[in-house]
Amino acid sequence: MAMARSRETLMRQLPRLTPYLLLSGLLAVVLFAILRRTGGELIYSMDDPFIQLALSEQLFRGHYGINPDEVSSPSSSILWPFLLVATVPTWLHKLTPLFLCWASAMGFIWALRRLLVVSELSDGRDLLGSIGPVIIAVVLNSIGLVFLGMEHMAHVMVCTLIALGLVTLEDGPNQRLQWWFVAALLLCPWLRYEGLAVTGLACLFLIWRGHTKAACIIGGISLAVVIGFSLFLVGIGLLALPSSVLVKTDADGLLENWPTALWTMVTEPARVATLALGFCFAWVAVFNRDKRTRGLALFGAGVAAAQVIAGQYGGFARYGVYHFAVLLAMGVFLCRRRLGVFVVRYGQWAAMAGLCLLAIPFLSYVSATARTPRAAADIYTQQYQMHRFATRFHHGPIAVNDLGCVAYRNPEHVVDLWGLGSESARLARASGDDDPAWIERATSAHGVKVAMVYETWFAELPASWQRLALVRNPSAHEISAEDTVSVLLVDPHYEQAAIRELEAFAQTVPSETQVQVLRGREERSLLVPLGALGCALRGSCGDHDEHAVGD
Repeated sequence: MAMARSRETLMRQLPRLTPYLLLSGLLAVVLFAILRRTGGELIYSMDDPFIQLALSEQLFRGHYGINPDEVSSPSSSILWPFLLVATVPTWLHKLTPLFLCWASAMGFIWALRRLLVVSELSDGRDLLGSIGPVIIAVVLNSIGLVFLGMEHMAHVMVCTLIALGLVTLEDGPNQRLQWWFVAALLLCPWLRYEGLAVTGLACLFLIWRGHTKAACIIGGISLAVVIGFSLFLVGIGLLALPSSVLVKTDADGLLENWPTALWTMVTEPARVATLALGFCFAWVAVFNRDKRTRGLALFGAGVAAAQVIAGQYGGFARYGVYHFAVLLAMGVFLCRRRLGVFVVRYGQWAAMAGLCLLAIPFLSYVSATARTPRAAADIYTQQYQMHRFATRFHHGPIAVNDLGCVAYRNPEHVVDLWGLGSESARLARASGDDDPAWIERATSAHGVKVAMVYETWFAELPASWQRLALVRNPSAHEISAEDTVSVLLVDPHYEQAAIRELEAFAQTVPSETQVQVLRGREERSLLVPLGALGCALRGSCGDHDEHAVGD
């Protein structure tokens, strides 16, 4: 009897669990595809999550930065690295971002499913409520965001929860706000700085609807943490914004080239789509007589305007997802009556087909999901192999311009020549200093003997350096900025030891990774541009050894 009741309970709950099980199943399929391409090693689809993992290692030791003797702010998220701290001493540490992103994806599904119920388009247990949220999540690249291993999936979730909280909000100062709505309002700016606009606009809506006290308290706490973090950065000798934000933001160039920036704003497809949606919401806000509807439409228009003016797109389909999720949620609720008529007239299968058609305008997001296993394989065949060389063969300080994998689980000093993990490097690059003297100072200060860089990223490298080897992954090149990493000799006295390390390393790389140890004088000279060494890159001429030996 008890077993029969348990089975009956399970059957009743199964429709509610269906969207979570479906999305988890899809995530499992992609995870299997990644592990198959990476020899069973969990690798994220970008190098950046390893920066946050490396930062969390130092946070565990009470230091903010990548290296224990150097402060830096390489994470664009205030909160995310702190969420990774608890598991630092365990083998679960590298899995923690994946688990947090999976949990965020489940929260996103819950918010979408609840939105359909609130909009009276589904009872949550029917076909639309069971599969509809999964279709929306796939179209908005939720699977890809999970395997990015960064804060973006969590940011999409909290932004959607904010939209859900607003559409379910009741008037009056005495009405209690849902705990998850309050949590989302607080967390949104702590996860991504773009969340300041979302939380700020939501607090204005709360004031509009008579929740002035709650809006002031929530907005004040959320903003206070952001300001407090900026004061903390200034207190340890950095600027008020993380270096990762400053490196990716060229305010001076934007002002100098404002015509180009304006042209990009009105021609970039994703930005044009956001602009069009913003105008639609503004139209509703102006011409609709219902105060609540006008407020929700103004919120949607405000989110669209903030993204168009100051937001980013691209980044392997990760930057703009949050605002499309918000606009989609607001649009579904505002159009719920017409959508309801459509569902009643044509049925839920027609509604599901309509959701599938969303893949057309979001084709770049769907493409990013499909490319995720290849992107992870790219990181595995390049950045992860650089990590292996640095930690298993070289065992000493090293200089790089791609920080993540090399810095993670690496006890040695990693000199970042691009500026995410080094404030001095960021300042040198921001000043437009092409004199390689600052590079020599940075590497000599930490006893660096070998560097691994993309040569094309630098106008000039120190003349005393030599090109020792090329590490290439041409067949797996998907997300890395270049398919060739140059291994450079910084200390001429270390030449023979470096060659032995590279030769040993070359015997252990996967078949997709090529390690070419260069012997010829011309090939080694940095005066000869890398692009001019076509024969060396093809492995068909010159006095060099080529190794491309699988595990």
